[in-house]
Amino acid sequence: MAEVEHVVAVAEAAPSLASAARDLRPELSDERSAIRWLRRRVQAVRSALTALVTSVPELFGTPARLGAVRARLGLQGSGLLARPTPRTLGQ
Repeated sequence: MAEVEHVVAVAEAAPSLASAARDLRPELSDERSAIRWLRRRVQAVRSALTALVTSVPELFGTPARLGAVRARLGLQGSGLLARPTPRTLGQ
């Protein structure tokens, strides 16, 4: 999960999904394949974050973005997706 979290964090910080895909998967000669690979991970994490921010009262109003949820919970680096605990969920 830490790898997926890192990939999504890179995608959120990049100017475009295409540039993030090129940086994360330089071994893929077809950029479209790299973008599809990245998009699958980003969409899965955003779906999970949407469920999280709509079910935890402390997160209401927080965008379903990894950086925004980390900031709201006061977390730095990876670990949000790996093992949610009451501390990481603000309880």
